[in-house]
Amino acid sequence: MTPAHPFRTTTLAPGTDLWRGTRDPDDWQLEGFGGWFTDNAYTARRWAELAGSTWFVAWFSVKRPVEVLHLRDFEELDRLAVALGLDEASAPFYPAEVVDALCAWGFKGWFIEEGDHEGADVFLCDPTQSLEFIRVVEESAPPRRARRPTKRRRPNPPFRGPAILSERTRRGDALRSSRAPDLETERFAAAVRRDYRRQEKILRPLLDRAPAQVQADAKTFVAWLNRQAPGSFDRALRGVAGRPLRARVVTPVESLGGLPRIVWHGTTELDRLLLDGVRSPPAIDLGRRGKKGWGWAPRGGGYAWAPIAWRWYQGLSEEGRASLERQTGVTIRARDDLGRAISLLFVMTADPLYASAYTRRSRESTPTYGMVAELDTHRLPVLGHFEDPYVMGDPRVLVLPARGYQGGPDAVVALREP
Repeated sequence: MTPAHPFRTTTLAPGTDLWRGTRDPDDWQLEGFGGWFTDNAYTARRWAELAGSTWFVAWFSVKRPVEVLHLRDFEELDRLAVALGLDEASAPFYPAEVVDALCAWGFKGWFIEEGDHEGADVFLCDPTQSLEFIRVVEESAPPRRARRPTKRRRPNPPFRGPAILSERTRRGDALRSSRAPDLETERFAAAVRRDYRRQEKILRPLLDRAPAQVQADAKTFVAWLNRQAPGSFDRALRGVAGRPLRARVVTPVESLGGLPRIVWHGTTELDRLLLDGVRSPPAIDLGRRGKKGWGWAPRGGGYAWAPIAWRWYQGLSEEGRASLERQTGVTIRARDDLGRAISLLFVMTADPLYASAYTRRSRESTPTYGMVAELDTHRLPVLGHFEDPYVMGDPRVLVLPARGYQGGPDAVVALREP
């Protein structure tokens, strides 16, 4: 039994998502050390980055309901500390100074609304009784191994027979030279890969039969395959494999002053971007590395944006809010509603080099690479934008409608190698 107290309580219900930034995803089971969590994946990442060069963001879900103290901020935590018997002269208190007394008095933990790094501060005295580990959602890049200097080799030609059908598995150095990938060539290659995946069982046996003279040029090679299996690559050869170029038209809900016309977006989903344009689901479209999970948390089938996005919405004029609801078809009363109304696209405005950090997919056995896409913001349905103060490169978060395809493929005006 917990003693009588004047503080509010709240119950973390089964299915509630919590995150933890840490150096070891298994240390949440350690008594007295593993009880710290937050309700925001972005906040967890900020804490993880403070842990050192090797870090993880772990996702947990409440499996059994647990009643905890509900505090507004750290000033209320100071009042709790005094109520638990700590010396008032020592205030303000660090949270770690209070947890022993909290658990000794029989409380299960706390939920502090206004925690650090724009998320709640959640502490559980015994997380193993109420939480279950889901998975690691993000981790730091592995340290680079020192390598012996090798003689620089010229990269392979962009297409050499079946190479057009595979994902990219090497970097180029176009960012450090005047050369850049040809946009239409890359778009054609993306269309070929899409058509190939649809009929791989039929086309794969033909690859070994391709004469050497047709393998030197991409279109010659694809045309030969199309003759062997008539109609297989008609869409790619006619340039109709993707969606129409036209962009969705919206009316900005705020002034777009300060947003450059040309921005850069690093992606590991290059084929989709080249063929279908910008299509951000109700989550930030940043590829599978980088800031996946930035600012949002899945809740009940929706997405609750972090305070930084919610503050953007609250800063709109009454006319801007009404326009946003009218254009998205969502009545916005809370962060869950905002998550259903908008999607966010993360771009860099200072230099494309910063965007290259988000072009590598490293979880697979063979890392694959995307590219940095140069986007024309005049060809995107931008409702508004705000800055991300925690990342270098003058990053901006573009606010787009949540539903459907937000921008046509013509929003991509150039490509750069990572």
